[in-house]
Amino acid sequence: MDMPGLDLSRLVLHHGSTPRSDFSRCPDSRFPSYPAPSFRGCDWARAPGLRGWDILGGARGVKDILDELPLAEVQRLIKVVFDRCDAVPSDERDSLSKCIEEFLDLVENADRWASRSLLPEVSHLAAYCSAEKVQHLLRTQPVMCFPNIHHFPRLHTPLLRRIGIGAVEMPKDVRLKILQRSRDAMLQSKEAYEPIYFDQDKEEHLEMSPGVVFGIDLLMVVEKEPSLHDYYEIEAWVDAMLKTAIRGKLPLKSILLIINRGLSALLATASARLVGVARVGFPGPSQRLSFSFGRFHALGEWKAFPKGW
Repeated sequence: MDMPGLDLSRLVLHHGSTPRSDFSRCPDSRFPSYPAPSFRGCDWARAPGLRGWDILGGARGVKDILDELPLAEVQRLIKVVFDRCDAVPSDERDSLSKCIEEFLDLVENADRWASRSLLPEVSHLAAYCSAEKVQHLLRTQPVMCFPNIHHFPRLHTPLLRRIGIGAVEMPKDVRLKILQRSRDAMLQSKEAYEPIYFDQDKEEHLEMSPGVVFGIDLLMVVEKEPSLHDYYEIEAWVDAMLKTAIRGKLPLKSILLIINRGLSALLATASARLVGVARVGFPGPSQRLSFSFGRFHALGEWKAFPKGW
């Protein structure tokens, strides 16, 4: 799109709160290639949290402009238009989600024919979509299209936990990517989690946060599920769970349960690797079976334990 002398970012910033009717009075000759405003779906009303959404022509207008811009300008305009999404009140999130989903649908459908994919540049916006849309994108698009998958826990921790545990079917590379990039977010989130494998009723007087309960559930899945026996980050999960438990001043019984479940999962993955090494006849990546308690001492974590230990 040839717009000599026109800085789209400044235009959007300046007109971000200007009604469409006021903007339409500008002479057409100033914007020879400007997209016609779209009046479908969420474009009937101003989109909450999306700066300049109306004046740029809604989902289709923004997408058409991005198609013609150099990559550096694509990133710049995306930041200007979408950088206020986090500030949208919860009662307006549905409207925001509809607008972004319409935009991502256009990007996803156009990518089949386009020589340049916009999806990696806008994939982080999926964090503001509905859980159904996030699930669809993760299932149908290559995992490389989601370099910012760590943004997803903002609104979708329950979905990511269900994917990690295997309750929601997903390609293995996507599942492992979520477990890798969203570990701390899933462990530290206070959102409720209903365990699938871990029976809390059998463990009397256990005090655990929802994140730690999820972590134990995951360790039990790793122990039982052969497809995860080649997952190399179990020790990192156990370390993170222990840190969370110690900082939360959980009782000794809870921490011992984490250690026992962690050892069982590590032994299962190590045994599977030993079988694989025996079959192919050469050594593979080593798996440590010890927990790095020295790291906790160095960090002063043990000071968090209750008195009387």
